Amino acid sequence: MIQNLCVFCGSSPGRDERYAGAALQLGHLLATEGIRLVYGGGRVGLMGVLADAVLAGGAPPVRPRGVVARSWSRVLGLGLDASRTNAREPLTFAEVERRRRQSPLSLVIDELRQVLVS
Repeated sequence: MIQNLCVFCGSSPGRDERYAGAALQLGHLLATEGIRLVYGGGRVGLMGVLADAVLAGGAPPVRPRGVVARSWSRVLGLGLDASRTNAREPLTFAEVERRRRQSPLSLVIDELRQVLVS
């Protein structure tokens, strides 16, 4: 059984109100199933809708500040520039798809889509 679920949502409500509805439904589902939400702590846009729904259900979300800090350290360690003063060329669509197929998450992406869409 899933005990924790890490979610990333946009900081805007989206162009279609169905996105906010889906975030709300997911939040209620997580709360009722006792699944803890792991996220970066944002409370605006779709992420805020999701976090508020989880909180309303009584299951406090997990704010992985340590995870975010480690990720930020890795980004800086790789020489990536968050201020984009040395911006790199964007990846081609084919390269993005290749990386997605090679990702360990590729094993569960279709299942996640089905859960979120149904």
